[in-house]
Amino acid sequence: MSTRIACILCALAATTPLQARTFDVFPGPGTPLQDGINGAATGDTVRANAGTYTESVLIDRGVKLVGRSAVIEAGCDRPAAIEVASGGVDVRSLTVHGGETYTILVVGRDHIRVKAVHLLPRATGGSCAPARFGVYVSASTNVDVVQTDATDAGTGDVYADSAFYVDSIGADARVRLARVFTNLRNARGIVVNDSTGTLIDHFAVLLAHDDVVNSDTGILLSNTDGIDVNHNGVSGSSAVGIDVDSGSDRNFLKANVSETNALDVRDQGTNNCWTQTTFKTGSVPGCP
Repeated sequence: MSTRIACILCALAATTPLQARTFDVFPGPGTPLQDGINGAATGDTVRANAGTYTESVLIDRGVKLVGRSAVIEAGCDRPAAIEVASGGVDVRSLTVHGGETYTILVVGRDHIRVKAVHLLPRATGGSCAPARFGVYVSASTNVDVVQTDATDAGTGDVYADSAFYVDSIGADARVRLARVFTNLRNARGIVVNDSTGTLIDHFAVLLAHDDVVNSDTGILLSNTDGIDVNHNGVSGSSAVGIDVDSGSDRNFLKANVSETNALDVRDQGTNNCWTQTTFKTGSVPGCP
């Protein structure tokens, strides 16, 4: 083999990416899920097979964590049942219980996907207090939380604050909550706080086709400007269905249905655009 051909083959070997691997993990003593993640590399899949995993998980590399009838019973030994500590993480098809403060925590990350995850505020039969938040996303970009629910399993537990909390999101960040559902009697169902978008071409935060039932306040925009809230349903709220506070301006709310709440809608901000809204109590402006 000529030196030139050998050099070309060496270069190809150096630049060809390794094939992504799948690691199957099973319930057992210790921390089998965390061990599987620790043994994986970016692009790999960690597959949690059927059963209960009594551990919390730190995902510190860009892997996919996929459940097959798997339940994480985290307890309250760490702040989050699942902490996403890397970009490029995909979490799906799991039931996740507990966490001291958060069930799923995402702070300062990019390209995160949470899909088809079932959330509960605390581990079954545990002595811990329920967590404050279900999914908590802060200062992150390109995040999708889809087809994920926080529902009552007959325990009566609720999140002390909210099932879904989005905080400190900047313009064009593309954080999306789509087809999420909660029927827990939380203080709030979905909160978007201290976030700013432009509503031009791209979005900071999008709430679309979500359903919130039985929270004190269903959807709350707090100190938030220029986000998109459309085709959501809110019912059974003991305070307000959809609430826009005095620090929230220039938001676009379209085709939302808020009925059978103590007060269906309230807008204390300025220059918010409400269109095609279905409600019976409260009042909202049209579009400026």
